[in-house]
Amino acid sequence: MRALELERTAAGADGRALGTGELEVVPADLVVRSVGYRGTSLPGLPVDERTGTVAHTAGRVLRDGRPSTGEYVAG
Repeated sequence: MRALELERTAAGADGRALGTGELEVVPADLVVRSVGYRGTSLPGLPVDERTGTVAHTAGRVLRDGRPSTGEYVAG
């Protein structure tokens, strides 16, 4: 099994993110790193062409206003 280890962060006194030591391991078959780029559409993925974003709630892709099973976004 492949997994992604995440650490919760909190804002420090200077506003910068600091690790809290609280870890979570999430099974993952694919991880895509995306930092500061405008998204481009993929076939079948509901992308708002104006903003370059995917409609979501708490990272879960929305289709017809409902969370889609097994589809997530981040960034």
